[in-house]
Amino acid sequence: MKACARIIFFCLLVQLSTSLEAQVLLKTRIRILGGSQVVLRDTSFITKRDTIISLNEEEIYQVKIRLDPYRKSTNFYDSLEVRSVKSKVSTGIFDLVIRKKKRKVRAVTVLVKAELPFMPYRGYRIATLNFHAVPILEGSVLDTLQEATTHLGKLVNKLHKDTRKRIIRNNLLFEVGDMVDPYLMADNERLLRQFPTLKDARIYLKRSKKNPEEVDVVIVTQDVNSLGASGRISSISNYRADVFDKNMLGYARQLKLSYFRNTNGAPKNGIETILYDPNLFASFLQGELQYTNNYLRKRSRLTVGRDFFASNIKYAGGLEIYKTKENFYFEDYDTLALAYTENAFDVWVGRSFEFEKRKNIILAMRINPHHFPESTAILQDSNSFFRDRTLLLSSVTYVNRNFLKTLRIRGFGRTEDVPTGGSLTLLVGKEWNTFADRKYLEINSSYGNYFSNFGYINVSFVGGTYLVNGEAEDGLISLATQYFSDLKRWRKTQIRQFVNASYVRGFNRILDRSVGINGKWESPYGLKPTGNGRLNLSFETVYFMSWYVYGFQFALYHRFDWSSLNSIPIVSAENNNFTSFSLGVRTLNENLVFPTFSFEFSYFSKSGLYPSLFQFTLSTSISNTFRNSLSGKPIVALFN
Repeated sequence: MKACARIIFFCLLVQLSTSLEAQVLLKTRIRILGGSQVVLRDTSFITKRDTIISLNEEEIYQVKIRLDPYRKSTNFYDSLEVRSVKSKVSTGIFDLVIRKKKRKVRAVTVLVKAELPFMPYRGYRIATLNFHAVPILEGSVLDTLQEATTHLGKLVNKLHKDTRKRIIRNNLLFEVGDMVDPYLMADNERLLRQFPTLKDARIYLKRSKKNPEEVDVVIVTQDVNSLGASGRISSISNYRADVFDKNMLGYARQLKLSYFRNTNGAPKNGIETILYDPNLFASFLQGELQYTNNYLRKRSRLTVGRDFFASNIKYAGGLEIYKTKENFYFEDYDTLALAYTENAFDVWVGRSFEFEKRKNIILAMRINPHHFPESTAILQDSNSFFRDRTLLLSSVTYVNRNFLKTLRIRGFGRTEDVPTGGSLTLLVGKEWNTFADRKYLEINSSYGNYFSNFGYINVSFVGGTYLVNGEAEDGLISLATQYFSDLKRWRKTQIRQFVNASYVRGFNRILDRSVGINGKWESPYGLKPTGNGRLNLSFETVYFMSWYVYGFQFALYHRFDWSSLNSIPIVSAENNNFTSFSLGVRTLNENLVFPTFSFEFSYFSKSGLYPSLFQFTLSTSISNTFRNSLSGKPIVALFN
């Protein structure tokens, strides 16, 4: 028996040593020189000094090691700075254009639940609130130790007045003593990112050193440059100039002043002033005061209100009062305008009931009277826009919505919030007008979700109509689908595919009788294509390149658009189908003060009377893909 036991024990030792030896053989140690970039399957990093890493057999075939690609651009800027100090003028130009930035490892560009970083601290008590503002130039909410190195950066950061801590505190949904709610933290982080004076924001939690059951909250924010100017010029006799301050004295109030010049209009010289406060009296009420007097219109307007911007918000509502004098065009291509005066106000209130996390029932009501004291003559079958009318709406909405966070949907590195879940709204109302009363009925819904290894898809539907003696009037049906894929890697390039499809159809339209299409199509008679129905289909592929040319990052894209008008049933006639092709490049340099640039070249194909043409456009911004805020305000569906 002892001999058998010794044999069995010896066999086990041999098997164990063989297994350990196999495991050791599967691991290979590689020496990496300092200043190299190591690229693994899901991350990359720069080695500051000689390093030894252990890789298994699979990782050995996937790892890529190369010289630091950032070193060349850094050396370029350093040498440029050395040459620029030979004169004060060149030094000023260097500081104005170039801003050096420390290297950092960026987050992996996958979709993650917004509440996930806060889940480990769920139920912990908040011990302290700490606020940290990173510099507006050369700073980063991802690296709070990053400081400005250029003369301009240091000067601008010193002169800039950061949004005051009291203003940031007034925009928090939690306070000291509250228990950590991961969903509330995620909502608040998203709310801060949408704040007009902030470029980016992050909320970090760390366990308190005094009490292991408490956490310290650190709110990190980065301001935007508050002073700016913009404008538009058609000719020396027709132009507009704007100046604005988005963060007056650090109180987050915004002031915009505009000057209008049109020698063929009345008045020839005009103005517009807008004063905006994003959070009146720390109540999350947004207020705006506007006065306009130019050749386009004369208007006075006051608005106050707030939306259901987070799932725990119980009450929302708003008030808008305005008086305007301007011109009315029956269609976009009309040259004949009718002058009118309109007095109106708009009031709505809403109540939200959260019966589960991220699940709400919202009840809302709205009243919106319009009065035209100096309008043109109206008849029952014409000029219906100028009828005095009062609209009363009420709605009930079910919402089940959450958010994901990711990068590289439309931008390069700024956090983008992706809504998931769905909503269903039933809207009923009544309109009293000069000639007849109309009932209104609408149903709309939307649903979005992310599917692993497939991508994100969002589908929305709207169907609504007025009813007059049982007959539909000003009715419409709208269906839209939005899709984008996961980031796919092909060699050094990351690729994302976008698909958008939409369909809209009007029925017995009295107001807004037609819809148009995006594009530069125009007939020899100056008419643009319109119809009472439209079908759109768009395919866009974006290539996030690995190129790094002296700090510039690039994304190439191409897009195919197809539209059909009057398409029920779909008739593939020559004069109602419109096709366009676009190629473009977006580029961003984090060493520069300038924003993202987008260069696009488009070709619009011939369709019937509409000739083909080419177009080149330059833009400095990319529109948001999602509208994350759920307003709750009852709104009649628009035919556009």
